[in-house]
Amino acid sequence: PINLYYFRDRQGNEADFILPEGDRLHLYECKWKFQSGGLPKNLAKVKSIVGEDKVKSCKILTASGASGKIGENSFVSNLIDL
Repeated sequence: PINLYYFRDRQGNEADFILPEGDRLHLYECKWKFQSGGLPKNLAKVKSIVGEDKVKSCKILTASGASGKIGENSFVSNLIDL
């Protein structure tokens, strides 16, 4: 079985999906359009809340056609490519 989680704090910072792998986490954010070129602010905040050393990767899933690396252990993937 796969353990899949969602996180949202009272300030509205959220990660749409959290997948644990051992003692580290993969954080996922879904965006219809991805235009910023960097990690979304809410995902960066979640990363700081759980502890950067506990995050293995951050991934933004989008339908906008963007794909590639956007930072250290941070990626954007087009849903079509998956």
